[in-house]
Amino acid sequence: MNTVISKLLVYIYSGYNKDVYYEMSVYILSHLSIIEFMTVSEFAQNCHTSLATIKKFCQILGYKDFNVMKKYLFSTMDNRKNQIRERYLSFNEEQIFKEIECISQTKIDKKQWMASIEQIVDDMHKAEMISIIGANYPLFLAFNFIEDMLVFDKKCFIQNVDRQIGKYFENCHTYGLLITITGRYFMLNQAKSQIMQDAHAQFGIISQNISTKDKIKNVNSFIQLPGNDDSESLNLIILNILILIKFIYYRKYVIK
Repeated sequence: MNTVISKLLVYIYSGYNKDVYYEMSVYILSHLSIIEFMTVSEFAQNCHTSLATIKKFCQILGYKDFNVMKKYLFSTMDNRKNQIRERYLSFNEEQIFKEIECISQTKIDKKQWMASIEQIVDDMHKAEMISIIGANYPLFLAFNFIEDMLVFDKKCFIQNVDRQIGKYFENCHTYGLLITITGRYFMLNQAKSQIMQDAHAQFGIISQNISTKDKIKNVNSFIQLPGNDDSESLNLIILNILILIKFIYYRKYVIK
């Protein structure tokens, strides 16, 4: 969707320099519950920037000013909530599992997968913030998932393994979902992976390599991807897993 949230996520993901626009994007997505009632002057003060910079930022996103940006932010969130509600009226978990088995040409243990998914969902709900961790492409696959978790009023962000990952996981109230198809990350990035190994945060892992769950001390759940090669079909399986996680989260914690 071409929503304000999706535009902000793209800016955050591409923000290697972490400039003032990056900081404003992070602030907005971290304060969705209060940003609607915030004046542009309050926003400028909280982001330590000027009114002119805020206006320029809104225009980069395609909006006239801060108030117009807020209007579209919340109208597109409402539209997305309605779309999700309608879609889940006919959602079929069994069909998702059939698609995964068809793609992988492998029979999966549905009971075991659902137990892991339920644990991931419960850990996400308890956490103050969720971080989806991975290399570039797995994170692109998670964009829709992250946007919808934000729509569900759950802080959820992207964490590229090539960047500094320390500060997010010092907090025991953070939950990290690591997507690493082969588990090579731990061999190729030993210094950075050590940060996760020593972290206080809780983790879930999606990977082919079962040994990855022994490399982080606080792993509560593990979903083993089928096969032992890094094929493109696994991307479709990861998407379906994220769809299942999102649906179970919605069913357990969002529906009133």
